[in-house]
Amino acid sequence: MADQNECWRIKSHKYDGKIHRVWTCAYPMKKNPTNHDEFVPDLMLRIPAHAKVVEADGKEWSSHYDVIACFYERMHYQVMVLLKGNHNEFYCNSCTVAEISQKSKTVSFIDLDLDLIIDKNYVMRVVDQNEFEENSRRYQYPEDLKMHVKDDLSELMRQARQQKGVFSHRFTFPDHLVNE
Repeated sequence: MADQNECWRIKSHKYDGKIHRVWTCAYPMKKNPTNHDEFVPDLMLRIPAHAKVVEADGKEWSSHYDVIACFYERMHYQVMVLLKGNHNEFYCNSCTVAEISQKSKTVSFIDLDLDLIIDKNYVMRVVDQNEFEENSRRYQYPEDLKMHVKDDLSELMRQARQQKGVFSHRFTFPDHLVNE
């Protein structure tokens, strides 16, 4: 597996292939054997507080808390777990299935605009519905892709309502990185 000192990049693109956003440094995490739920991510990367994020227009920002980026091999979403001290919040992106490259230490996906925000009380808001519809027409998203995005968003909301996977209060994120 990866060395703990090897910084990975997370690259979000738009459907036309242009860069949307880049997380410049994230570290692979060990899978936690205490999480035996079918909704456990296939890859988790810890984005440290203050790690630089670069937008397509060159603007930079960072969070003042750690974030766990969760990727799934077959799902059209990824989950950002915002570790905000005594509680977690979630920002879930509808996207293409992530491409994970051990060789280049990169995770890439196409952001499909439709997002789900879940606050500390598990109140859910679907956001950017209009952007998804506009870009769906603009880029001519294939019908099967639109169907997968909507089905997977429903599945994600079901997991959150039932507190499965990373949404479970019992889900424990490893405190250690790969090969630490």
